[in-house]
Order: sequence, then structure tokens, then C-alpha cells
Amino acid sequence: MRMKVIRVSIIVLIGCLLIGCVQIKDDSISNEAVNTQTADNIDIVEVKADVNDNSAEAINLDDVYRQYKDILVEFMKSGVLHMDDRDIETPEAEMNTVLKYSSFAVEDIDNDDIDELIVYYDDACMAGMIAVIYDFIDGQAMYKFMEFPNLSIYENGTIEAGWSHNQGYAGDFWPYNLYYYNPNTNEYDAVGSVDAYDKGLYECNKEVLDASGSPFPAESDKDGNGFVYYIYENGLEDYQKIEPVDDEAYQKWLNQYTDGTNKISLDFYRITNETVERIGDKEYFENLKNSESDFYVAPYY
Repeated sequence: MRMKVIRVSIIVLIGCLLIGCVQIKDDSISNEAVNTQTADNIDIVEVKADVNDNSAEAINLDDVYRQYKDILVEFMKSGVLHMDDRDIETPEAEMNTVLKYSSFAVEDIDNDDIDELIVYYDDACMAGMIAVIYDFIDGQAMYKFMEFPNLSIYENGTIEAGWSHNQGYAGDFWPYNLYYYNPNTNEYDAVGSVDAYDKGLYECNKEVLDASGSPFPAESDKDGNGFVYYIYENGLEDYQKIEPVDDEAYQKWLNQYTDGTNKISLDFYRITNETVERIGDKEYFENLKNSESDFYVAPYY
């Protein structure tokens, strides 16, 4: 499989804030005039507040969906998915394969009452699989997040992004990177990675693992459930060199980012002219799902 061509694009965002300031210097101005001026200023502030209102109520959802459609239409035509500092470019010879396996979901995953666009780019090769999330920010559909397309999303917006491979000792536990959704910044903060050691895997390879000096750390498995966890908060430089923790410590660490919420289920659909054109039509997609249409794709998780 041919490697994807990743081109780097630098986008410079320049913002200008113009602040107008009015001073009243004449002490002889009457109270009535001052009151009138104050009332006028209040009116101005209210008008400005309406103009700058970026709440869900002030946003035309048709515009949101139109811009999401534009992203996918361009992708179908050119094979390009835009991101901040680089674009995904699909070679023409691979477009049929990519469109066959790629999919999208449109769902509110950060609880702001505005749907996000989640695209799973899949060229049938593990190395070429990517998940991209777009959000509607300041009137524009913008790239927001990229990872391997094995996402589990919690009700509070936190994302577990499963690793592309599980080649360690985790066994039935799939390692992942954790991203906390920060509502104050509207960004995903990378907070750490989690791997595990599965006692069941150890029992099947006991002689080899004992000989290599990697026995199952039974002393850390205080609850006896056969799993211990490695929590990496500073990258993977210390991969499997740090002390593992038991389930209680692992759950406590995880809950501080998930707020104890559950994972949500996202429905993905094939990227076709028909499905893209119907973005925003909730009833249409619900019918696709219930009718077991080929356009409906079961989530990867």
C-alpha cells in the first residue's frame, strides 16, 4: 500500500480587536444627559452582545451542516481532508478503496448543542487509518482533533483513543491515549496513556516471560482481578519501566477526567453523495440505521 502524502501547510491567523472609548470631560453635563448617555450605552452593549453571541441558539444549524457537507464533498472530489498544519491527501489510485471503507458521524460530542463532524479515514491499511474531528467555531467549520480511528467518547467529551496495535502484555485490555475535553478552552488536552498487564496472557507464556525477567507483578494485583495498569502521564519514555497500579488506583485516575460518566455510542455512515447531502436530517439517518442499509456502519468500538 502506497504511503499517504502528507503536506505541511502553515495557517497564520491574524485577529484585530478595535476598542472604542468615550470619555465625558465636561462636568457641566446635566444628570439627564448623563442618564441618556448611559441608556444609549446600555443599548449599544446589548446590540454588541447579540452580534457576538456564539451560543447554540444564535447559530444557524443549516450553516453548520452546509460547511460539514463542503468538507466531505471536497474529500470525495479531491481526496483531501484539511487539518491545521497538514492535510491528508489520497492518491487518485486509492480513492475507490478509501471511499469504500471510510465513514463519518455527525453528533454533539462536547455537549454544546452543536454537532461535530467525525471522519474515519480508512485505506484498509492500519498505518493509513486516521480519525479527524471538525467543530463549528466562530462561524467556521474547523479541524479540532486527530488520532487513530479507535475512539471511545465519554458523555463529558473525554476521549479514549485506542492504540493502533496491542503488542505488549495487555491481553484483553486495549491500550489507549486519553484526551480530556476542557470546556473552558474548547480543546482536547492530552493527559496520558494507559497500558496494562493481563495475567491470562502471562499464564499462557509463563516460561518465556519468566525467563525474560517479565513475570506478572502479582504483588500489585491487590484485588486479584488479573490486571494491573501502567499510567504514563509524561509520554512513553518509561514504557513498562514504571510501577504498575491496581484497578482502584487506575479507576480513580480515569474518573478525574471522565467525571464518572459513561461512554456514548456513535453511528457511522458511508461517505456517499446521498449520505453527505442529507447531513442534518436526523430522521433519514435513523431510518438508514433501522433498515440495516449498507450505508450504515457499525462503530469501531
